[in-house]
Amino acid sequence: NFEELAIGTNPSDEDSDDDGLNDRDEHETYGTDPLNADSDQDGFTDGEETLGNTDPLGPLDFPATALMNGLVFYTKLDTQILDEINLVTGVITGGNVLPSDGGQIGDAVEFRLPADADQNIEFTPTGVPAAAWSASFWFKPTVPSRRGTIVAANWLGKSFEARTDRGRLQLSSRQDGAEQALESTAILNPNRWYHLGVSRSQEGLLTAYLDGAAGRFMQVDLPATPDVGGEASVLLGGDFGKQHPFSGSVDDVAIWGRKIEAAEFQTISSNGGVGTALDRINDRTAAPRVTVQPRGGAFLVGESTTL
Repeated sequence: NFEELAIGTNPSDEDSDDDGLNDRDEHETYGTDPLNADSDQDGFTDGEETLGNTDPLGPLDFPATALMNGLVFYTKLDTQILDEINLVTGVITGGNVLPSDGGQIGDAVEFRLPADADQNIEFTPTGVPAAAWSASFWFKPTVPSRRGTIVAANWLGKSFEARTDRGRLQLSSRQDGAEQALESTAILNPNRWYHLGVSRSQEGLLTAYLDGAAGRFMQVDLPATPDVGGEASVLLGGDFGKQHPFSGSVDDVAIWGRKIEAAEFQTISSNGGVGTALDRINDRTAAPRVTVQPRGGAFLVGESTTL
């Protein structure tokens, strides 16, 4: 009781902050604050983070399941060109769309030039909202000075396009006849992997993150629209006008029906992408994590127990 009084916890409550961890474990095992349910202020309680095998003291490390919330489209672009959310295989057009080893996460898809203007991979995910949405992907340009569309999408009277041109990354978003364009301040280097994250809030604020940094783009306001889901057409490696095929590689493409926060994009950029998060969720072979060591138990040879 004297120790609890010294650190300010409630002697009559073993979990003073109701985060799922008892005060002694927080103080002696995890080093977290027994009076603060979310010690690193990343939106997840200390108990949720220990259950998710993430660092309760690391604001950029939080349960991978959070990245799956609102996910309406995801493709690893590995051996199978598969939308893993809708379980639909992408349609490949053009003979210069090739699997490539050495992707940012596992394998990737490479779009090679010279190519006809029809080169692309098309997906048709459903449930993409008109208002709040986000997108994430990795790309490696071989000729960043040449105009080439990396990702293009149309849905519910809206469109989005990300492309290289004159050595920079350009974004355009069209809605209700209005268009907003953004351009990176950084010059893209050839044959280097970059991560792009784009989010649009319910209120119409569009924000772009290149390699996790929002400061390389300006933020623009777009009109708010009703949050109604619908089918989208997503092209990888080319534009809908079939004029500007991309030269380079694309990997790990995801679309959410919600606004992705800056810390989440930083986690994707730093830790390998959405695919890494999926692998962590689906990994059933990870070693168990012992959080409380049993004490005082004795068992005879041949006996068994369940912990």
